[in-house]
Amino acid sequence: MQTYLTLTELCIKLGGRSRSAIYVDLEAGRLPKPIKLGGRL
Repeated sequence: MQTYLTLTELCIKLGGRSRSAIYVDLEAGRLPKPIKLGGRL
């Protein structure tokens, strides 16, 4: 079974990294692209 993390949970798991640092890693391809859940746009 696959579990999903919120951005806050991901920050904690990555050693307290900031949200902006995580977005930089996403753009650079060091983290997988986020998966959108639910019907909101």
